[in-house]
Amino acid sequence: MSITVTYQGLKDQPLLNTGSGRYPSLKAQATAQDPGAMGLYYSGNAPQLNLSIRQTEQERVLAEVRQRLISLALTIDNLTPPAGDRPGQAVTALSPDPQAMAAAADSQATAPASYGLKVEWPAAPGQVLSPAQNPIALVDQADGAHTFTLTINGVAHQLSVTVDNHPGQVDTQEDLLGRLARAISGVDPAVSAQVIASQEDAHDPLHHLLNRTARLSIQGADASVSFSLADVQGTLVSDYHLGTQTPPRAASLMVAGVPTTQAGNNISLDSGHVGATALDTTNGPLELSVEAGAGPITRQLDSVIGQYNDLLSYLDSHADLLRPSLKDRLVRPLEDRASLMPELGLRATAQGRLSVSSLFDDKVTSDYPAVRQTLLDRQGWVPALRNKVGQILAMDQTAFASVLESSGLQEQRRRAWLALDQSLSGIVGGYY
Repeated sequence: MSITVTYQGLKDQPLLNTGSGRYPSLKAQATAQDPGAMGLYYSGNAPQLNLSIRQTEQERVLAEVRQRLISLALTIDNLTPPAGDRPGQAVTALSPDPQAMAAAADSQATAPASYGLKVEWPAAPGQVLSPAQNPIALVDQADGAHTFTLTINGVAHQLSVTVDNHPGQVDTQEDLLGRLARAISGVDPAVSAQVIASQEDAHDPLHHLLNRTARLSIQGADASVSFSLADVQGTLVSDYHLGTQTPPRAASLMVAGVPTTQAGNNISLDSGHVGATALDTTNGPLELSVEAGAGPITRQLDSVIGQYNDLLSYLDSHADLLRPSLKDRLVRPLEDRASLMPELGLRATAQGRLSVSSLFDDKVTSDYPAVRQTLLDRQGWVPALRNKVGQILAMDQTAFASVLESSGLQEQRRRAWLALDQSLSGIVGGYY
């Protein structure tokens, strides 16, 4: 069978010539059946196509802003300000992952020095966790006093908790769990209890707040503490399954390449002058370093300022996709303290950024009290900035998305050139 494709003219679509007839090309049929992106374009709906592309870009920008805010918050949280007014004489222990391994050093610590550490898993105390309860559900325990024993490291303590379950006065689950937590926590600091609120199905069709639950959590201060509970008179321990607990877990560590198992999470180094605390599993070995002088706090402050400035630059380059209120929130702490910055070798710019001169590093060493007061103290710029970042992260990120509308050709060209410039910068930057 002979098949040929012919074009009748420049404006004509290709035709498929077969023995059974002539048909438009499959590509043309697909375009006619499925609008898609090109369908929108050919049908004259290019503005809607451009709006869809911009919405996708806006989602990407909002996600990137969130990641930058999280990174800035972590950098602020991990600051290690020196004790006293002379950072030039301070000795600082620096953990590369403060979320997993905290570190501290005293003035007698050897510096410079480094220590190899790894946390397979931190120690965990034994824990009692009651089943989830609907916090507003009414209790069904007997009215009156219920007594039970709390035994801590072999020493028994008898406790009494009153349950109100009579006409006109009936406890909710949250009331009773809170009363239990206060009674248990008041015995010995080695054991604490608290009511943990969470969001899950409480399986109570008689109430509307099915997604709220409450549990009683009881745990030792560390893995070396042993404790148990047992009913004496009443049924509180059995009703809330407080007689069963997860056993304590020892910490599994690697110190200077040597596997170590211990009950607690504290690690003593350099004859006790350097201390580390295992908080979470590390992603491989860590190199904990000890450094003398003002270098650590200077670099940390430079990092906060650099991340803050980069974040504002990013917001400015995508201002057409974001609400101005996002940047306004972030620059407000600096605007409120702009007059104090020049004394430290810093300057607030018209764009809301913080410009750093060579004088700043000298000020950290020579006049640290002024640096601390303006930047780090409770009313300083860094805590105020951290508070704003926390507020923003607590909100839905779409709250800062601008309302997008179809734009004209000139605006589309501007955005296209901006996107091209950013792409080229990313490509070139990958080689450095």
